Amino acid sequence: MEASINMNSNTLYYVKDPEGSDQATNKKYVDNQPEKKLDKAADIDMKNHSVTNLDNSIKHISVAR
Repeated sequence: MEASINMNSNTLYYVKDPEGSDQATNKKYVDNQPEKKLDKAADIDMKNHSVTNLDNSIKHISVAR
């Protein structure tokens, strides 16, 4: 199916974890991806394009200019 579906404010339930990068996912799956979460204690300075006070488990963050 390649057409849009009008859900009329209805909710989808029981969405499975994705198997491919182009599939829909559920909130539980997204929340359980720790390597992609930004440390809540981090300081983000958009003016100077910097991120400081990161958790050491985060390996790489790209800041677009």
